[in-house]
Amino acid sequence: MREAWRAVPPLVDAHVHLVLDAGPTPRETYLRASQAERAETALANAERALAAGVTTLIDLGASFADIAGYRAAAAAHPRPLPQVIW
Repeated sequence: MREAWRAVPPLVDAHVHLVLDAGPTPRETYLRASQAERAETALANAERALAAGVTTLIDLGASFADIAGYRAAAAAHPRPLPQVIW
């Protein structure tokens, strides 16, 4: 008997704020965070998105530096992470 394969289309989340946390005061947390801390938050959020099947994220509101920080951290990450469109 042959093994069955399934093709699953990639999911796109077209409205994310990758560098914001889900805490009670995300704006204040963002403003106090260093660039490295923002990249860590973005990586954690991207890992959650990927676990849910999302392969592409469209960030609405992050700065160029935030997205560049995420992309650099994602390139060094041991597993593939979602592509981010800014």
